[in-house]
Amino acid sequence: MEVSEQVVDPDVLKIVAFTVKESRTVREISEAMGITLAKTYSLVDWMETNGLVVEVGKVRTALHGHATRYISTVKSGSIDLENNRLVIKCVHKDGSTKVCETYLVSNSSKE
Repeated sequence: MEVSEQVVDPDVLKIVAFTVKESRTVREISEAMGITLAKTYSLVDWMETNGLVVEVGKVRTALHGHATRYISTVKSGSIDLENNRLVIKCVHKDGSTKVCETYLVSNSSKE
C-alpha cells in the first residue's frame, strides 16, 4: 500500500487526532478507538516509520511492565484532488512539510 493510501486510512487519521495533544500507549489507543490491539500495533509501527508519531517515553504498567507512549508529530494536514491525483500535505509540529500523492486512475491510454 502506498503512503498516500495509508495516510487517508480512517484508523490512521483517528490515531493522529487522538495523540495530537497527549501521548498515549498502544493499548490506550486501541481501547479508545475501538481498533484491535494487533491492528493498532501495526498502524502505530507504520506511523512511526513514516514520521506521523514519535516515541516520547515509557510508562510503568501493572500487567506488562512498561508500555511505550507515542504522540503525533502532525500540526495540520490537507487532502486535495488535483488533475486526477490525490495530494496529501502534512505539516509537522517541527515546521517540516511532507507531500504524498498518488494517481486515482492510471495514466495509461484508455482502450
